[in-house]
Amino acid sequence: MKKKKVIEFYRSESLLIDDAIDRIVVEIHQRKKLYGKNTVLFTGCSAATGTTATVINLAIALSQSGWKTLLIDCDLRKKNEYKRFNQDNETGLSDYLSGNAAKDDIIYDTNYDNMQFIPGGKMSGSAVRLLCSSEMEELIKQFKDEYDYVILDLPSINIVSDADILVPYVDGIVLMTALNQTTKPQLRDAKRKMAKYEDKFYGIIINKVELSQYKKVIKDYDYFRSKNMSKKYEKNLEKKKKQNKNKTQNEI
Repeated sequence: MKKKKVIEFYRSESLLIDDAIDRIVVEIHQRKKLYGKNTVLFTGCSAATGTTATVINLAIALSQSGWKTLLIDCDLRKKNEYKRFNQDNETGLSDYLSGNAAKDDIIYDTNYDNMQFIPGGKMSGSAVRLLCSSEMEELIKQFKDEYDYVILDLPSINIVSDADILVPYVDGIVLMTALNQTTKPQLRDAKRKMAKYEDKFYGIIINKVELSQYKKVIKDYDYFRSKNMSKKYEKNLEKKKKQNKNKTQNEI
């Protein structure tokens, strides 16, 4: 059998993105610890919301925490040249669901310990039929037991029904939006489609937020990674010294 290559991913070096991903990690990790939920589906409310970039960084973060993590590209419709990964047409999910590949043939190691990846495979004209299959349901059940976390990347729920098909098979759903891009009607439509799965709905991520906007919502997000902490510490220390000095003088 031909040896499969290692698929390489690269995490964002942005402090802003790193902080945002950490917040998502905490939410997902808590649900696993409290309720045993470890399979999470990400889908956009509109096109180009940054879902794929988000799930890549999330999977990397989980794997770096020592959790065995599987990232699955469930977009079986998009041509490989338009994808962030899977551009070399590796054997993937569509091949397995079509009966043209074994389970072990579609799972690839990555350049991160504890992180594996399943490409979408060859573009399929029958994505709905493949995702609706009993094979897909059984596959997710197996992965739930084999991995600490399983992250599924799906196309926008308002464009195709693929995400809606897989929701019953997973523990959690996250909707992706893009600031100044996703419209209110698109957000309402996506929420309406998720209404019957209220118990699985984790929340909404707003992507493509400028640093200035993010800082207004999340104040001091870089507190422990910048000089801010030492400056504030020194400022507080100086304030206490002055208070103690004044107290001493008053006592005298």
